[in-house]
Amino acid sequence: MHGQLAAVATTGIDLTLPDEPTRCGRCNGRLEAVEPAASTPDYAPAADEERCWRCRDCEQHFWRGSHWDRVNETLAAIEPGT
Repeated sequence: MHGQLAAVATTGIDLTLPDEPTRCGRCNGRLEAVEPAASTPDYAPAADEERCWRCRDCEQHFWRGSHWDRVNETLAAIEPGT
C-alpha cells in the first residue's frame, strides 16, 4: 500500500487528513457533528467524552480514535516516488 500511496502523492493530490472527517466510510454521505448531550450507539464513545460525527444518510458514527491516528501516521510518512 505504501508504494501505491507514494504514486498517488506524485500526482499532487494532498494526502493529509482534514481536522474533521467529512464523509462516511460506509456510504460516502455527509457527516454532521454529534452534540455532546446526544446519545451514541454502544460501539461509539459517549459524545460528551469524545467528539463524534454521524452520517446524515446511514447514521453510522465516527470519531478520531486509534485508527485515525494510524492512518494519519501512515500518510505523514509517504514521500512521493518512494
